[in-house]
Amino acid sequence: MRRIWFLDDSDFEVEAFREVFDGSFVVHTALDAREFHETPSPNLILLDLYFREPHERGSGENLDPTREWSSDAPVRRVLPQATRVKRATDAIRETLRKFDAANEGVDQMAEVADLRQHAEDLLDNVLQELNERPAGGLRVIQAMQAKHHGIPVAFLSRKCQREDVDQCRSAGAIAVLLKPPLSPFGPTKSVRARDGWLAVKNNAIEIFNDLMDGHKSTWLSAATRFRVAP
Repeated sequence: MRRIWFLDDSDFEVEAFREVFDGSFVVHTALDAREFHETPSPNLILLDLYFREPHERGSGENLDPTREWSSDAPVRRVLPQATRVKRATDAIRETLRKFDAANEGVDQMAEVADLRQHAEDLLDNVLQELNERPAGGLRVIQAMQAKHHGIPVAFLSRKCQREDVDQCRSAGAIAVLLKPPLSPFGPTKSVRARDGWLAVKNNAIEIFNDLMDGHKSTWLSAATRFRVAP
């Protein structure tokens, strides 16, 4: 059976991924890249992209960004901005719900484009305040490729932005895949993440196998979304 490594810095993400895909593949998950040290080589490596970066880094420190961050991230300061991100995305959904192509479709789409840019700008501010950057994932892929040359590596991200894709491709990623949205229902984030994966499981298995086979048909100029089963 084919083997996948999945590295993420969130407990609920690795728990959900392992629960959904172990059995379809031999799945090894980790919060720290060093946990793969004695694990058999995989057929595919999946990496989170945004890791929380340390506020200060000495030149002699271990550069594994998955386990090295300050515990005093200013979460409270970003809550008002995070609320504005949600309002902007809710406004996009409401505008699309009322979309009327026969009358004001062009104006409505322009409004959606403006709202999307506003939401992306706000999200970028939130991530910067939390010190979460794609640089962490880009460092990890370099380390993985140095140690596991020839094994395909893809990013699996929930926060990937459009401008990140070119950096990921330049770093050697075979694809950038967007994690499915969390289910709106469930008692824990792990359950919500699991149910989000279950909705796209068949398509995800197909894409993972394609990447292992060296097929690049899933690679787009933008990040790839998984399809929900009909």
